Amino acid sequence: MTENELHWLAGWLEGEGCFGIRKRRATGLAFSIAANTTDRDIAERAAALVGANVCSRQPRADNLGKKTIYHFSLGRMPEVISLMRQLLPIMGERRAAKIKSILTRYENYHPMTRFECGAERGKKLRAMMEESAREIEAMRAAGMSLNQIGVKLGLSHSAVGNRLYRYSKTYIRQLSAELKNRAKTHCDYGHPLTGENLRVRMVASGGIARQCKIWELYI
Repeated sequence: MTENELHWLAGWLEGEGCFGIRKRRATGLAFSIAANTTDRDIAERAAALVGANVCSRQPRADNLGKKTIYHFSLGRMPEVISLMRQLLPIMGERRAAKIKSILTRYENYHPMTRFECGAERGKKLRAMMEESAREIEAMRAAGMSLNQIGVKLGLSHSAVGNRLYRYSKTYIRQLSAELKNRAKTHCDYGHPLTGENLRVRMVASGGIARQCKIWELYI
């Protein structure tokens, strides 16, 4: 792109362009340069200079007086950042300030890997589930059954029990010693269901399941 072509593009984007940042799922940010025009040749000329895309949007049938809109967009990050750096010295004050803020954001931008993205979603999900478990705890303390809680929250009774068991930090600890040890004293393979070998969990019906940790090592 020659200097004259760059100045022509800067003049067009000064009046019609949009320099922006948008959220792209949970993985990071997307940087873009876009513009709309009713002149197809202008949009195609600008797109040819930087390798951007042009798509058209036809007017609705009830708007016969309106023209076709041609949308110019450049969304590949390396090309967007490179073009912004070239345009910055020759843009007007308002556009230059916008470009500077985007470039500053880019310099401090570190996109998350897929693993980090999944971990971030997991943290958010766990926080939501722990909040739901606290709500369920309060309903249980008020004497509501799992079925009643499920109807109120729009969940099955098994889903309610699962949230309470997996995400409640206090429910199992609050169970009395008598409740933890009221059933048989040994598992089917002769291991004692006491002390550190005893695992207590809540089942979908709202009852308590007592499991042998030693036997779980061989499953």
